[in-house]
Amino acid sequence: MSDSLTPVPPAKVPERASGQYTPPTVTVIGQWQAVTLLISTPLGYLPGNDLMYGQGQ
Repeated sequence: MSDSLTPVPPAKVPERASGQYTPPTVTVIGQWQAVTLLISTPLGYLPGNDLMYGQGQ
């Protein structure tokens, strides 16, 4: 019983966690890049540079 239950939970946990963690991560990164590009394009890429410089300094 212990041997059968031990390999089942650990094997299903990482597979499920990895699968659920991959989609959201890619979506978040994709959305962030899309938002940055959409904002940087209309702004003229000037305010974006100023904000980056201010945060860097």
